[in-house]
Amino acid sequence: WDLQKFSTVDCRIGSAMQSVGEVMAIGRTFEETIQKALRMVDESSLGFDPIRFDLELNRRNVPNTGASLEAELKKELANPTPVRVWAI
Repeated sequence: WDLQKFSTVDCRIGSAMQSVGEVMAIGRTFEETIQKALRMVDESSLGFDPIRFDLELNRRNVPNTGASLEAELKKELANPTPVRVWAI
């Protein structure tokens, strides 16, 4: 979901959040299906691409090495946000 274009939106996804978009992907495996779905969400995405999370860290002005990276990864994996899938 591209919630960055809405400046006042809370990016944490909760149980009260309505659908902001969906994709349909068909593949031979779960991995292939997720890759296709990620490419549908953002046409510039190659699927599970580590560069996407690095770009998000740069946008937040967070160093993408060492303890800062580990802390951001743990924070992102613990909170349901649109960026979490890129932290996997």
